[in-house]
Amino acid sequence: MKLNILLTAVLLLSAIMVPMAHASEDGALVISVTGDPKIMKKGVDAWTSCSINLALGTGDRIKTLAGEDVQISFSKDANFVKINENSDVVLLINQDGGSIDLLNGEALALINKLPQGSTFEMKTPSGVSGARGTGWGAKTDGLRSTFNSFERSIYVKGIDKAGNVMKDELVVREGLRTMVDKFERPERLEKLSSRDMERWSGWKDSLKEQPNRQREGGSKAQTSQAKEVVAKDKTDKETLPEKTDRDNARDKFEKVETSRDRVMDRRESQKQDMVQNRDAQRMERRMERKEPRREPEPPNGDRYKTSEGPK
Repeated sequence: MKLNILLTAVLLLSAIMVPMAHASEDGALVISVTGDPKIMKKGVDAWTSCSINLALGTGDRIKTLAGEDVQISFSKDANFVKINENSDVVLLINQDGGSIDLLNGEALALINKLPQGSTFEMKTPSGVSGARGTGWGAKTDGLRSTFNSFERSIYVKGIDKAGNVMKDELVVREGLRTMVDKFERPERLEKLSSRDMERWSGWKDSLKEQPNRQREGGSKAQTSQAKEVVAKDKTDKETLPEKTDRDNARDKFEKVETSRDRVMDRRESQKQDMVQNRDAQRMERRMERKEPRREPEPPNGDRYKTSEGPK
């Protein structure tokens, strides 16, 4: 009887320690939840509620509906990811960074610290974006993806029909965005709106206001460290890299295109002026050649008749 009780206690303790070890290994934890988002743990064919302090591991899948969101941290509260409403995400996060697969919806990432040589990526069905330390967002409907660079710079690549990541990459600097269609390469850059930047700043500020979280195996020092890292990011910002040869070539091409369009417009205007002048000259010549109107002659030679009549 005592042996059975002991075995039962060991099994229960093992069941409790497995998720704790899982959290310690991958270092990913839910720190904030809005609404009732759902999670499907890897190897489990069922959706359950996603709650604060829930340990996350590689292969876990999170879904949010309208008005819901989930915020997670990893690497000892140095890095953060926010999954916005109406999103479907698969986590592939570990101590070395990893990635998230954004199947649909929108996500934000603030990456402050990664091991040397590591990167963090956000993947969508049409593109891949990543960096070693920066802040950016990704949004997709499954066919087109938008990548917003809020801080420093990120790289963006397309995905071909075979599902392979393309070699060519586009560097998106702070304050810019790019869009990638399925099976296409990223090309155009656009400026972010002030509203986009305000949304980003609001989320980043909210991380500093996160209350101390009570976690198993955690400590208040982790929360304090996260605040210090976020605050330090403002003062320890890296200088933006210089433009690459590809960026310079693109800028030069755009200037040539703009100049060519102006020349074509000027030529078209000159052509229209020439046509108008030619038509005016023709009209003037016609008016000059036009003779005065003659009075009609009387019929049967009446102009030779006199008042005396025939003799």
